[in-house]
Amino acid sequence: MPRKPEDQDNSSWAIRFIDDFEGFVEEYLDFRYTQTGFTFEPPVDILETDDTIYFLMEIPGVDQKSLKIAVGPQTIIVEGIKQPPDLLPSGASFYNLEIAYGNFRKRVVLPYRIELRPVRVILKNGLLMMQFRKYQKQIRTIKIE
Repeated sequence: MPRKPEDQDNSSWAIRFIDDFEGFVEEYLDFRYTQTGFTFEPPVDILETDDTIYFLMEIPGVDQKSLKIAVGPQTIIVEGIKQPPDLLPSGASFYNLEIAYGNFRKRVVLPYRIELRPVRVILKNGLLMMQFRKYQKQIRTIKIE
C-alpha cells in the first residue's frame, strides 16, 4: 500500500510528485518541462521512396531565423522558437491557451541511414520539408596487377 505524503519526508514526496506530473504532461499534453521552461514537440511525418527519405514538420508561425537543424547518419533534430503573434494587445491575459508557444525541439530517429546533406529544404506555409537521399554504401573493386 502506498504511503501517504505525510508519512514520507517532504523532499522525496515532492520529487516523486514532480516526476509524476512531468510524466503526465509529457504523455497527455505533448509538452516537455526543461530548466528553460515549457517546450513542445511539433508533429512530424516521415515518408520514403526507394532511395529518398522525406521529413515534414508542422511549425506554423515559426520564423526561419529561429530554426536550428542538426543531421546525423540516422537522426534529425530541429529546434526553434515559436513567438506569440504581434496581433495580440500588450498586457492581455489568456482566457484559453491551446496554441503552443516558446522553445521547441524534435528529435527523430530514422529507419535508414541518410546522406548528411539534404537534397532540398523548404519552409512554406508553416511546413518544413527536408528531402534526404538514403545512404548508399559505395563498394569499390580493386584490381590486383
